[in-house]
Amino acid sequence: MNLARQIWFLLALGVSLIVATLLFPQTSPPSPICVPVSGLPPPGNQISFTVKPNALDFGTAAVGSSAPARQICISTNSPSSFYVSSGDQAQFPVSYGPSFDISNYLLVNIGFTPKQAKALAALVSVMPVSGTTQYVQVTGQGTLPATPLSITAVVNAASFQSTVAANTYITIYGQNLSTTNPGRSWTSTDFTLNPDKTLSLPTSLDGTSVTVNGVAAYVEYISPGQVNAIVPDITATGSGVQVMVTVNGQSTVFGITTQSIAPALFADQKYVVAQHADFSLVGKVGLYPHSTPAVPGETIIVYGTGFGPTTPPIKPGIVTDKTYNLVPTPTAFVGYLPATVTFAGLIPNLAQVYQANVTIPANAPNGDHNLMLTINGTESYPGLITVQK
Repeated sequence: MNLARQIWFLLALGVSLIVATLLFPQTSPPSPICVPVSGLPPPGNQISFTVKPNALDFGTAAVGSSAPARQICISTNSPSSFYVSSGDQAQFPVSYGPSFDISNYLLVNIGFTPKQAKALAALVSVMPVSGTTQYVQVTGQGTLPATPLSITAVVNAASFQSTVAANTYITIYGQNLSTTNPGRSWTSTDFTLNPDKTLSLPTSLDGTSVTVNGVAAYVEYISPGQVNAIVPDITATGSGVQVMVTVNGQSTVFGITTQSIAPALFADQKYVVAQHADFSLVGKVGLYPHSTPAVPGETIIVYGTGFGPTTPPIKPGIVTDKTYNLVPTPTAFVGYLPATVTFAGLIPNLAQVYQANVTIPANAPNGDHNLMLTINGTESYPGLITVQK
């Protein structure tokens, strides 16, 4: 997932029920697992029934594939309706079995389609219209696909260039980098509260973790083909820096080159992610919903990563808890015209996302212009900004 689009979005008992109706009496069971229920119905219109077996183990199945379906049999001494539901319909789906014209017995299929490479379990409930619910424990082990995981590229998540530094968002491309499909970003439940009331960033999501030169990175997004992470606060620069992705115990390594800082502005479709002072979107009309161009003399807000240390320094690995200024303040150019930066630094409630307030030069002509920031002699990769008087 494009991290710039996630920045846009930040700024701007599901179970399946199946009603199984038992039909007319039948003289012989349809399956060896179906056991007749003897005796008269209990008083008070309570349905007497059995469910066999009361536990199913599917063994192992590769993530994304399906194990052969298994069956349970509901046996009753009087025709009635039952509600059959799975506590995890996505991984242990429940469906009708070959019920045919049976009456006292009903076969129900239960499947196993693991989404994660780990031990999985759920309860299948069988509830009569009148009586006590019975449960079937279902278990299985998801395993990694046969294809090994691999990394094909590591880039700056804002510019998609190879320029990478400590405390910078990176995007890792490859195969089988996660067993979570579709992918997901971190959520509030992935953070942990520190004694000082700050929030620690997650270093693993659903069994996928990343290290850079052996130091745990902070994992923001996972999917089989892409992982977004924040490089930890390492000091190593140059070639030979190792990025390792580990998925449920299996690992793959990719070499990158890092430098002291790697400033980049988040961009989408080559256009910088930017807002007006009222937080509406900056862009040519039609580029995004309700986007409008920047106006000469206007101060817009842009976002980036990799701009380096702040004053005061931020504690590594936390959600930004307050404003941390960049010192010195970066300089900026819109096209060939110098632009004023009125503020630049880390902003609260995000993680290693820098904000810069940039005033468009009063004499900027209409059209698309490269916007570039420079800090401590290092230029950000340029992105386009649309200006219209």
